[in-house]
Amino acid sequence: ACYDGLIRMAPQDAKGGPRKDAVVGCGFLAGCLGKSISFPLDTVHRHLSVQSLKIGRPDAQGKLSSAVPYNSMVDAFKKIIARDGWKALFQGLPATWLQAGPGIAIQFLVYEQMKVWAGV
Repeated sequence: ACYDGLIRMAPQDAKGGPRKDAVVGCGFLAGCLGKSISFPLDTVHRHLSVQSLKIGRPDAQGKLSSAVPYNSMVDAFKKIIARDGWKALFQGLPATWLQAGPGIAIQFLVYEQMKVWAGV
């Protein structure tokens, strides 16, 4: 939906289709926006996944951990924000943009080219 909205505003080539540089730019922006929206959920998912690895292992003081830090996804959101602030939910996002943006841009470039070849 984001890509469709962006590509409608993009400059057209001589044949009336979107220019390739516009397709790449719109794909990159759409990919980054999509990752930005879902990233807090990914962060909480990582925290919930890692907590199971910590149970039964010694902490920095040598005590075995038996407590589960998070009871649910909502609990994890609340505790992460309370402990580290809301910015912690987006920690590592720029690296994700560098990974996802170009990949999604290429996907949309291929998609647009396939539409041209198919005559759609």
